[in-house]
This record gives sequence, C-alpha cells and structure tokens, in this order.
Amino acid sequence: MTYVFLFGAVVIGYLISSLLKTKEMKQMSIYLAFSGAFLLAVTIFELLPEVFANPLKTTGIYILTGILLQICLEFFSKGAEHGHVH
Repeated sequence: MTYVFLFGAVVIGYLISSLLKTKEMKQMSIYLAFSGAFLLAVTIFELLPEVFANPLKTTGIYILTGILLQICLEFFSKGAEHGHVH
C-alpha cells in the first residue's frame, strides 16, 4: 500500500509541474532541489528501514550492487540515462 502512495506522489508531482510550467529556469532549480530532497527523505526514512527490518544478511549487498550498477551506467552513458549529458 505504501508503494501506491509513492507512485501517486510522482503522478501528482508531474501534474503540478505540468500546470506550473514556466520558461524561466530559475524556478526549475528550486523544484528540482525540492523533489530531490523529498525522494531522499522518503528513501531514508521509509524505504530503507522497511528493507532492513528483514533479517536477511544479503540486503546490504543488494543495495550496494544497485549503487554500483548506477555508477557503471553513469560511466558508460555519461549521464544520458537521466535525461542529459554531463
């Protein structure tokens, strides 16, 4: 049920951003900073404690593998997987 709220928050955020779309990039950095902080807070305070509530010993390895996979994707695609090239 928690995941339904997470996906709903993304859809609602998309709808709000499409309604408030402006040509100025000054406001866009504020929106991006807020959304990044929100996603980080949800991950740290909601998702990770739920994951570590399981007594599996391999949970940390799966998380580190995901982080390393993202770093490899970033290295090979030079940032194209998230919408722009560095």
